[in-house]
Amino acid sequence: MSKIMGEKLSEEQCQLFNQHNLTAVVATVSSDGMPNTAPMALFYAPDPKTILMCIGKMHDTYQNIEENGKVMINLVNKEDHAFSVRGKGEIVRETSQVNDAMAIVKIQVEEVKNDQSPVARAVEEIRLQPKSGKTREFLDGLQEELENFST
Repeated sequence: MSKIMGEKLSEEQCQLFNQHNLTAVVATVSSDGMPNTAPMALFYAPDPKTILMCIGKMHDTYQNIEENGKVMINLVNKEDHAFSVRGKGEIVRETSQVNDAMAIVKIQVEEVKNDQSPVARAVEEIRLQPKSGKTREFLDGLQEELENFST
């Protein structure tokens, strides 16, 4: 059984969300109850109760957050961090300043749970990598927008 760690991110967890090379799996549910998961790579935690995420508006995850706000983010990395964050998401910037197809979602942290296994250790992680230098510049611009966004 997973252990509930609290209702906010620890300082270390905030630092993980603020790394530019983080990839985490975001889970949502549609209005008709269908689950959806997707790897995402643009996060920023300005404080222990808030996670900002940049997302494409054509994405099922965006639509689900817009419909009901139910979000869970799962992070597992090679340093054996394994935790999930449950929260309420809302669209706070419908159109990114960097690209019209992107938006900013604000997730209010409701619960953080420990997903570490008592019998195994995480030694690998999911990592999204840009396909080109132009894509890297695009992602860097979106990351900068998240970091400068006033909540």
